[in-house]
Amino acid sequence: MNTYFDHIPGYTIGEEIARTIRVIVYKATDDAEGKVVAAKLLRNDKDGHHEIEMLRRIAASNPPRPVHVAELKDTYEDGDNLWLFVEYFDYTLVELRPKEMKPLALMSIALDSSTGLVEMYRAGVIDDDVKPGNIAFKFGSGRAAYIDLGCARLIGHKTVGYTPEYVAPEIRRGHPSDTSSCYGWARTMEEIVTGKFGLGPHDVLSDYVPWVGREFARLVAQCCHHDPNKRPSVVELFERVKYEVQHKQRCPRCNAIKFRDGKCVNCG
Repeated sequence: MNTYFDHIPGYTIGEEIARTIRVIVYKATDDAEGKVVAAKLLRNDKDGHHEIEMLRRIAASNPPRPVHVAELKDTYEDGDNLWLFVEYFDYTLVELRPKEMKPLALMSIALDSSTGLVEMYRAGVIDDDVKPGNIAFKFGSGRAAYIDLGCARLIGHKTVGYTPEYVAPEIRRGHPSDTSSCYGWARTMEEIVTGKFGLGPHDVLSDYVPWVGREFARLVAQCCHHDPNKRPSVVELFERVKYEVQHKQRCPRCNAIKFRDGKCVNCG
């Protein structure tokens, strides 16, 4: 797979913004509309076309378009290269600093990312690779969205791939579940709030960060359960996160937004 391009029919390719073993991402411009997009360069093989199938299924199941999963704008095949043009995004959750995290930011990210799981679920899709590096803020709106579905799969199908540090235990055993993405979501919440890579089985976020709501912390811990049947479903996860966000409160002393059952990040 080549690593330098300046123009693909209909698009001007700019600077490289990210690179993994599987994909290289460039900043590009749609020549017709003059809009900035993200150009993802993959190998033109079965794995590359798998992501296209996942994105198209999700788009078809979430009219007029998915909000918390990257929207596929266009594709282009160039020999051994496959290009995916998706809506442009800013930095990923990997670049967040836990010490600077605020309650409202966590609530927004938690709700956006759980909504994205529901958007996938409507299409019969489960992502086995939910992690901070695969969730980014959309350019313009600032909403968190899933930007890499290379390891997504159809419900009931075998696992396509995963990142070992974030993977649900049942996937390691070769038995993926419908709640596997909830596990990755929970590990992501832990990491962006504490900076710790996977808390212990009996730890909850509120023990480390007092301003995190206790009910929200218990939800995250439940999603990390080794038994997939004891985790909430994707829809239940979304509903519980939505409840916590909708019932946020303001501190009576400093007026800061806080979890309804968490300590104020300013006043303690």
